[in-house]
This record gives sequence, C-alpha cells and structure tokens, in this order.
Amino acid sequence: MKERQDLFDLLERNLTHFRNLFTDKQKIRIYSLYSKLCKQFKRKEKKNILTDFTFREPVEQEKPPEEEKADADLESFFSNSLKKINNREIQNTDFERQFKVKVKSLKLNQNQLFNKFLESLKTLPSSEETTQMVQLIEKVVSDQKVLTKDQLKKFKESTSPQPPKNSQISTEIITTISNQALEILHEHAPTNESFTPLVEYMTRLGEIVRSISPYASLEGYGSAFSGNWITNSEVDLNYLGSEAYNSLETLQALSAEILNQRIGDSQIVETEKGPLLVFSPFNSRVVFNVSVNDFLGKETTALLRKYNELDSRVTELSMFIKIWAKTKGLSDTKKGFPSSFMWNLLVLNFLQTLNPPLIPSLQNKPHQPVNLYNIDVWFDKEYNAESANPSSLGFLITMFMNHYRNGLCKSPNLAADVKTGNLVEVHSQGILQVLDPFTGRILKGSRMKPDSEVAKHVESEMGQLFDFSLSGVPLKQLLNS
Repeated sequence: MKERQDLFDLLERNLTHFRNLFTDKQKIRIYSLYSKLCKQFKRKEKKNILTDFTFREPVEQEKPPEEEKADADLESFFSNSLKKINNREIQNTDFERQFKVKVKSLKLNQNQLFNKFLESLKTLPSSEETTQMVQLIEKVVSDQKVLTKDQLKKFKESTSPQPPKNSQISTEIITTISNQALEILHEHAPTNESFTPLVEYMTRLGEIVRSISPYASLEGYGSAFSGNWITNSEVDLNYLGSEAYNSLETLQALSAEILNQRIGDSQIVETEKGPLLVFSPFNSRVVFNVSVNDFLGKETTALLRKYNELDSRVTELSMFIKIWAKTKGLSDTKKGFPSSFMWNLLVLNFLQTLNPPLIPSLQNKPHQPVNLYNIDVWFDKEYNAESANPSSLGFLITMFMNHYRNGLCKSPNLAADVKTGNLVEVHSQGILQVLDPFTGRILKGSRMKPDSEVAKHVESEMGQLFDFSLSGVPLKQLLNS
C-alpha cells in the first residue's frame, strides 16, 4: 500500500513539474489516464492536476454598450457609403466630410477606433469601390491624426489585398487578366481625334524650323511613330540639319520663335544625351520633346516598328508595360527609373528569351553592314514568319514581371540585349541594365544601383502585380493602388 502511495506521489509531482512540456491535447489525454487511475485505486484527485491538465474555453468578455453601438454604427455607415459610391450618389469630398463627423460621434480612443475600423471593413465585399473607400478612410485618419503612425501603418497593411500563399496559374485567371489588360489598352489607345493636334503642331513646328534654317527638317521618332503610343503621352521630334549646328543655340532660336508666335510654352532642359526643348502647346495635353541631330532616332524607331508589326502581342505587351510604368511612376528618369524606351527594349528582350521565342532577333543574322556614322544599323526588314509561341497577353504580363524580378533584378552584372536576343554579361553593376540595339552601349538611365530604393521599388511593384493579379485582384485596381 505504501509503495503505491509513493508511486502516486511521484507521478503527481512529475506531472506538476513537467506540465509545461505537454501540448493541450497531451494534457487532456494525460488527465484522462490519471483520473482513471485515481478511480481504480480510490484516490482523490489533486486539485492542481485538475487545474493544469484540463482545457477551459476562454470566456468572452461582453462589450460595453457604447462599443456594441459603435460596431453597428460603423458597419452600417461603411455599408451605406459603399452603396452610394457604387451608384455614384456621393462624391469623395462628401464621404470624407461624413466620415469625419462619424468618427467624432463614436467617442472612442485610438485603440478602440483602430480595432473597429478593421472589424467593420472585413464585412465589406472585395471590389474597386471598396478599395477607393478604404483609400479615402486612410486619407482622413492620416490628415486628422485619428490613429497613431504605427496604427496607420498597420491599418494600411491590413486593408491591402493579400496574395495567395501558393499562386497557381489557371487558364481562367490568365484569360481574365488578358481581358482586363485589353480593356485598359482600349481606354489608352489613341484615336483620330488625339492624333489631330499632334499632326497640327508638328506641321506648325516644321514651318518654324524651316523659317529658321531653310535646309533643316523636323522628323518624328519614338513611340508615336513606332506603333505603341498611348494617348497624351510625350511625342519625340528630331531637328535635323547641318552637323555644324550647335544644339543649344538651335533650340534657343526655336524656343524664341515659339514664344514670338504665341503657340505654347517651351523650356530647354539638359539631359544625358544633350539639350532638349520641351514644347507644350496651348489648349493641348500633348507635350513635344525636340532634340537636335539624333541620327539614330529614325533607325531605332524603324526597328521597333518592325517588331510591332511581327505580332500584335508585341504592341499590346509593350503598351501595357508603358501604362503600368507610367501609372506607378516607374518611368520617371529624373528619379532614376528606366525611360519608356528602356521598358520597351526590356519587353522585346523578354519576348526573345521565351521558349519558344515569341519574336527573334532581327539583327543577329549574317548580313552586309549598313553603316551610319560607323554604326551598323542593319536589321531584317523582310522577316514575316508567324510566331510558334501561343502565349496569351495575360500570361505574358505575369511572366514579364516574374522574369525580371527574379532575373535582372537579382543579377547586377547582366543586361538585356535586343541585338543578340539574349541576356549578356557586362562589367558594370546595375539593376535592369539595357543595351542600345545599335551601338551596344549600356543606356545610361538603366543603371539603377543594386539595393537602392529605386531598384527595390521597381522589384516590389513587379512582385505585387505578379502576385495580386494571379490572386484575382483586378488590374485596374492594381494600377490605381
């Protein structure tokens, strides 16, 4: 009897001492066996064993009446506001004003407000209108300092759409992305009306150029002439004349005559390639960039136009990437981002490196050189074979993002080379480096330093579009967020 007593004492001491080593499920099982032993040998259970080895459901604290009312008021306010936004019955400024009044009426502290906002917003459906309303809420709570900085940061993180843990690409999702992208392209595609001011002001500028220099001419190049221009984007013009022209003096004379004829505003800015005249006509949203004697501009434009003619997906993808980069501020060269021209070359090189390639390299073939100032500007103008790659626009958009965020964004010693159709090794260190298709030199604006804020921002935006689009978030919502 005493031996049994000692064994029970030892068991109970060990259970108490090692109680924290067991999981909740193990504790329940152990207590069940212990209870059976106690009944079998008619021993009273220890209270501390009962306390430590049994699971109790947490008691939910009742909310104070004022918090219960705040929950209902806030959910009702958000729900009704969303309906009005959907039906266009309320303006942004009206919602902001009403939301400020609602917050004051709740009479809750910052922690309570923070929790109420998140709880109430979870009840709303996922839509572009909900995202719009959340952005307005963020603006109000930030302007009015309703939440602390940490709370505001957590609030933004909590209300942002989250990608799936395992993104699986389905045909249905890709088809949806394709259709959404085509809709966006349709909205940005130039119409005859958008081309009218372009032609009018080009003609006017050409007359001014000839009045200054009778043997000079004005030619267009860039996206407006290669086939992937989007409405109201910039138009590149080339002031072609004698090689003896001083670029700055030539543009100063053009600027003075624009001012004299009162057809718009102009200013001269310095770029890495030399001075550039930026002309903004009155009563027009089109902006013209005029350079002097950019002899490769015309050849480069012809090359890009030929690529666009090979397959409609080339134009569609390059235009979508241009819209995405412009909307996200990723083509602002003043801040160190790649130019629209560089993004275009990145698109072409991506399409060349697919398996099978969607387009070939039009320059990487045996040929007789065509030299312009000792630079070979030859490319295959006759190539017209159909692509063997069946990829849809939606698939190409997602793979473009994944290709570069895991490729050139991770490989600072590589550059995209359209001329060879490959990624080539270079001596300089940079993110998303691109080679000029004719000179083979690294384009200056494509040397984003590894780990710089600019490079991190580009990589982050690529990752977001890839992850969120595959999770079903609409492309328009991603572009505007």
